[in-house]
Amino acid sequence: MSGNLWLLRDGRVGFIDFGIVGRISPRTWAAMEIFLASFATEDYNAMASALSEMGATGNDIDVDSFAKDLQKIFSSLQELDTEIIVAAARSSDATAVSANVVVDERQMNALFLDLVRVSESYGLKFPREFALLMKQLLYFDRYTRLLAPSMNMLRDERINITSNKQTRRMN
Repeated sequence: MSGNLWLLRDGRVGFIDFGIVGRISPRTWAAMEIFLASFATEDYNAMASALSEMGATGNDIDVDSFAKDLQKIFSSLQELDTEIIVAAARSSDATAVSANVVVDERQMNALFLDLVRVSESYGLKFPREFALLMKQLLYFDRYTRLLAPSMNMLRDERINITSNKQTRRMN
């Protein structure tokens, strides 16, 4: 099963995925650490710099403009008008509940077009290592949502997504 977790004796959680073979370069790992921290703190300049450093953008991009575009996209995501529709069906021996999130289609279209524009403008492409690490984080997020639904993984002080090396900020 992919996305296996291992609770270590010191309380840390280890990821085990025998489908991943290889090494993550120190440069990509350092950039990934900064990216995750910047995502949690909404530091778009650090986020843009980290994405550029890990090779997720084209060469010679304007990092400040990229940061402003990232901020606009994330702000648009937070400002989406959403409506939650809950439906329940009851039978003699069971009750089924379902929920759907409905978003404003015009806002979603505008957000999607912005995302495409930013992707094309900065030549966004994510390295394989980034995708693999994000896959593992999504597995972990799924488990935390099941076990601790109110926990925000990236803002919880008990969670530390760093290597043993000192993290450095990239400029």
